[in-house]
Amino acid sequence: MENLFLLSIIPILLTEYGFHSSTRVIRGLMPRFAWRRTGFRMAFWFSIACLTMQRHESDLILPVFSLFIIGEVCSLTLRVMIRRDCKYGLSFGSIKTHLIPFIFPGVLIPGTYVLWTLLLRQNGITIDLGHALTAELLSPCIDLQTKALLVSVVFVSQWAWASLVTRAVQFHARLFRKEEALDPRSARNEIVGILERLVTLLLVSIGGHVGAGIVIAIKSTTRLPKLIDRQDADQFVIETLTSIGLATLGGFLVVII
Repeated sequence: MENLFLLSIIPILLTEYGFHSSTRVIRGLMPRFAWRRTGFRMAFWFSIACLTMQRHESDLILPVFSLFIIGEVCSLTLRVMIRRDCKYGLSFGSIKTHLIPFIFPGVLIPGTYVLWTLLLRQNGITIDLGHALTAELLSPCIDLQTKALLVSVVFVSQWAWASLVTRAVQFHARLFRKEEALDPRSARNEIVGILERLVTLLLVSIGGHVGAGIVIAIKSTTRLPKLIDRQDADQFVIETLTSIGLATLGGFLVVII
């Protein structure tokens, strides 16, 4: 079942967040519907349905369609929440809003998994639904396992998603100035944040936990001369600990699983 959860998160993170800047992600989430993104997710699940049907019963089409619907409802909820957050002055969304792609499937997929497993068994089909939908994704070339899915999810989430969560934390702490969103330096800072997370993720994944401290030291060396007041210093600490913390958590998840 964890395979279904991770597999469902990937198309949401790729389409709604992807590899964009924070401001571009928010602009893309403001419209009520994004038909191109929906079309991409539909093609994603359609390809899985076709691949699984090659070796399994056609009854698996309905479970795949259910996962597609869950993803669409999740994306719609994310867009509604982002518009509401921006209306209340949270320019980059709230922390709970950016947790929707993880929590929403985590609530609905277990129920869907149990429901379809019972229905398939009533029809005489005893099959591991999670394995059937994930093991055939790249088969026979590659058997996509849970760890490969997890690495994909963690890598994508360390890009724009983690940047938005970091900025959301800053907004909640009331340390982020709105004019900074338009400051050309903010784009450079975001790139630095992405690189520091990816490097930390790689180091923690291969067991180089001490390397995370080195990343913080390098960043601190370049930023300390610019910390002219306490608010700047507090913002730097919150931003760095949030960014590095997300990357470290992702690295530990990869190692554990």
